[in-house]
Amino acid sequence: MKTISSIIATMSIVLLASCEKEIGLPLKSDGGRLYLECFPSNGHDTTYISLAAALPATEYGASAELSNISIDFKVNGVPAIPEFHSKTGDVYNYIVEVPLETGDEVSVAAGADGYPSVTSVSYIPEGADIEMTREIYNYGTLRHRFTVHREDNSGEKRYYGIVIIGERRMETTYPDPEKEPETEISRITFKYKLYSPVQPSDAEVLDYETIVTCPVNGTDMVLFEDDGGKTPDMEVIVDIPYDRDKYWEIGPEKNVFRRTLYLVKMFSVTPQAYDYLNPKINESLLFAGLVPPFISYGNVDGGYGLNAGMGCISSGWMENLVL
Repeated sequence: MKTISSIIATMSIVLLASCEKEIGLPLKSDGGRLYLECFPSNGHDTTYISLAAALPATEYGASAELSNISIDFKVNGVPAIPEFHSKTGDVYNYIVEVPLETGDEVSVAAGADGYPSVTSVSYIPEGADIEMTREIYNYGTLRHRFTVHREDNSGEKRYYGIVIIGERRMETTYPDPEKEPETEISRITFKYKLYSPVQPSDAEVLDYETIVTCPVNGTDMVLFEDDGGKTPDMEVIVDIPYDRDKYWEIGPEKNVFRRTLYLVKMFSVTPQAYDYLNPKINESLLFAGLVPPFISYGNVDGGYGLNAGMGCISSGWMENLVL
């Protein structure tokens, strides 16, 4: 999260930029509003829902604790019950386990004592037309080349997300036939290296990058935009560390083989969600007790934030590459 000083600097940039572009700061004299965030997607059974209090700047320092929280989550009008997951600062996080399909309507309503209730509706779009190839690059790097296909030169940009998940399996076998093989599975998180041919074009306020990494649904998502169809087959490169499969332990009592599997998910992201997540300063300002200045991108009635469906295509679990 950003420090208080950088947040104040960001606010100053916003105020200076307002000389050229009018930005409506959502200050409410009649108290705070609820701040809702949700990114439902097909191919991702767990949807995260975040709820917080967005307080007017005039009430800086006031308590942002929420009580008697209620969340109503429905898919095509059928309720699914969210469960409390965690609390980060003054942000309350919930998860709901429900499979979603392309075209599904996802509605979220939330309430808490002392705040007006909020509602929002979104739909799950189709997945993006993206192909992926992999290669070993400079030995320790697993390079993913994503090719985005466009058949039009409309000039209308489209937006995409990439999530790469690793799974490490420690497979133990025993010479003793009485002992069953064992497998211990752990999740791998990555630090991405990103490359995109698209140059920043939305420099009206913060001149943010065209390819970034943001937390979405409990994972880090690489977000990027295309060039509006000018390049029919645009390539984006995402590098992650490479773990080669090998024997971890060999002995008279047991053998342990370390195996790594990869899962790649590719998303179509709405322009509204891309603007909201890049730059992702809403949450930073919220933690400082300030009303986020960019929440006008949201679609939450009665409050702030965003409920934006994403379309997903998945590679499925893939074996490690063999050198």
